[in-house]
Amino acid sequence: MGLASILKSRLIPAELENHINRIRKPIGSLGYDPWGYNNEVMKYGFSLTRQIYEKYFRVEATGVDKIPAEGPVLIVPNHSGQLPVDGLLIAYALASRENNPRIPRAMIERFFPTVPYLGNLLNEFGAVLGDPTNCAKMLAN
Repeated sequence: MGLASILKSRLIPAELENHINRIRKPIGSLGYDPWGYNNEVMKYGFSLTRQIYEKYFRVEATGVDKIPAEGPVLIVPNHSGQLPVDGLLIAYALASRENNPRIPRAMIERFFPTVPYLGNLLNEFGAVLGDPTNCAKMLAN
C-alpha cells in the first residue's frame, strides 16, 4: 500500500467513499464531467466539509428531503459577503442525505476563477461561473 493510499484511507473513511461513489453523476471514464467536476477531489472536500458541518457549526438541516431525487432544481440561498458558507452547508446536507443524495453545483462569482489554484479547485468541486448561460445549460443537462 503506497503513501497516497494510506493518506486517502485516513482522510476519506470507506463509508464516505462508498456514499460519494453511489451518487449518480454524469462523469466520464477519467472521473470528470464537462464542467470540470472531479469525483476523487469531491471526496476530500466532502470529508473536510463533514467536519465543518458536524463539529464546528453542528448543523441541523430540515426539509432536505423535499428536494427532488433527480431533475433540474435551483436552490438559491440568501447570503451576504463573498464566502457562501451557507451554500456549502446546504450542499453537504443534500449530498449526505441517506436517500437519493445529490451533489449540487455552485454558481460562483467571476472573481474566483481568476485566483490561481482556487478557480481550478472550485471547478473540480463542481462549481461553474455564475451567469445566465451556464445556469440554463446546467438546468438543461
